[in-house]
Order: sequence, then structure tokens, then C-alpha cells
Amino acid sequence: MKRIVLIGATGTIGRAVNEAFKAKGHEVNPFSRSTSPAIDLMNSDSIEQAFVQTGPVDAIVCTTGGAHFGSLQTSPEETFKLGLENKLMGQIRLARIGLKYLKPNGVIVLTSGLLAHYPGPGTSPVAMANAALETFVRAASLEFNDHRIVAVSPPMVKETAIALGKNIESATPATDVASAYIVAVEGSDSGKTYFVNGHSPKASDMRPLAATGHLFLQTKNAGSAAKRLVSVGVRTIMIREDFAVLELRGGTHIVVRENTEEGTSDASFDLMYDDIAIAHELYRNHGFEVTAIKEGKIHNSFYAIAPEGFRIQVLDSHAGTRTV
Repeated sequence: MKRIVLIGATGTIGRAVNEAFKAKGHEVNPFSRSTSPAIDLMNSDSIEQAFVQTGPVDAIVCTTGGAHFGSLQTSPEETFKLGLENKLMGQIRLARIGLKYLKPNGVIVLTSGLLAHYPGPGTSPVAMANAALETFVRAASLEFNDHRIVAVSPPMVKETAIALGKNIESATPATDVASAYIVAVEGSDSGKTYFVNGHSPKASDMRPLAATGHLFLQTKNAGSAAKRLVSVGVRTIMIREDFAVLELRGGTHIVVRENTEEGTSDASFDLMYDDIAIAHELYRNHGFEVTAIKEGKIHNSFYAIAPEGFRIQVLDSHAGTRTV
């Protein structure tokens, strides 16, 4: 059994977390702005007073923190300050004070939110606070010796969505969200953000949601043409003499088929490389006839003509440091 201080115990998530902890046999000391004593994340004295009452604890769990949605251009500065001063700095204040009352091997659990990973228009004041809090947790864990600090990132809660009149199709019941807090308290990780099952974002995946599926290339000798494309950085899926399937970065497939027509045919697509000069040399060294690199307003480019009878335009990428 663990002695747990729960801040935000009267909120939608807090009530579910309280019940979940009790069901697991833990002793819960619930606090909110309406309890006695009350805890206000903006008030250090109120936090200190609550811990003086509880004494040493095994876990400090916060399921509250104020932040408002708002337009980047039209919202007043106070909208952004709320997330920074309440949800972010309020929970940092709680962690700094609470650490003094945490037993050895104890844990502090803070609450961020999925908007840190999947922001949308009008969410920047909230997403900013969520993301900053998760970064704080990672950094603070480096200074925790015999304690842990983690975050839980809830998705949209079903009960909250209903109260706000929002679509509940992808919302998660508070009881399911509470399970992440159980794992966070009973786990052994530090510096980690816990996600509710089914809502974990792919690590560092900032790619666009949509991708091209298939591109088609007709050439005199499909097998030979496919092998030549592999030599310049395309991945093999399967190659036969008369048919091949290759793969580009991002998973797009090039379907290579036989073409009995005479002459050179233009590919219906182009290819991009991060370094056009290296690509130019690569194509030339693998049997392509290449034109000189031409500077353009958006892309620099050249044409590569293969012995198998197809011509393809090669461009430099302007994605920069973005993951594509």
C-alpha cells in the first residue's frame, strides 16, 4: 500500500484516479481548491500547508492544471500566461515543494496532455504548456536521485467531451485514463511520459499523415531497370525479369512494367535527393546519361536517361530539417 497525495481530486480525471487508487488498496489523501485545506497550484503556502498535514508520502499525483484554448493571433496574452503560470509553473511548484515530503523511492506524477503531440488550430496555449511540462519532467528526472518524476498525457476525456458538447467518438472514459496513473505510480521509470492505451504517439514521428501509394514506370527491360534504380538508392521489394516493385522513402512503391514501344519514355514522376550534387554523381556512376544540373527558382534538377529506355527528372529536396 502506498500513501498518495492526489491534487485535483474533485475533477473528472481526479475522481476516477481516486477510485482507481483505492481499488488497488492505496491510501489516498485527496486535495483540490475546494477541500480543507485547499490546494491552489498558484499558491506555494497552500501546497506547503497540505503537505505539513499529510507528512511523508510515497506518491504525489497531480491531475489538474489550468490552460485555455485560443487563437494565436487574436487571443489576449493572458490566455497564454494561464497555461504557463498555472498548468506548467503550478505543477513545477508542486514538484519542487512536494519533493521535500516524498519518501525514498517515491514518485511525483504530473499531467500534460496529448495536444503536446497532436496540436490543432486554436490549441497553441494548451499544447505549449503540455510540451513544456513533459520536457521539464525529462530534465528534472536527471536531478532525482532516490525519487522518480513522470508525466501522464491524457487524451480527450469522454465525460469532458460530453459536457463541452464535443464529438465523443475518439474520446476516452475517465476510468480508462485513470489506468495510466496507476501504471505511473506503480512503475519504475523516471523522466517518462505515460500514455493511455491506444493513444501513444509514435516517437519523433512528425511526418505528414498522407503519402503517395504507387508510382508506375514503363521501360524496355523491367528487371534491369529495377536493378539500376536500386543502385541509385531505391529499395527492392521484388524484382522479376518482366515486372518489379520497388520502394521509396516514406513507403511509396514504384511498379516497373515492360514497355514494348521504341524510344525513350519519360517517367510520370520525379525523384528527390537531399544533395543534388551527390545524386548527380551517383546516377552518372551507375550507367545513366545525365544532363548538367540546372538551377531553378524552387528546385535544382537534372535529367537521367537509363539504358533501359526511360528518362527521369531528379530534384533536390527543400524539406530542410523537417521529417518527411
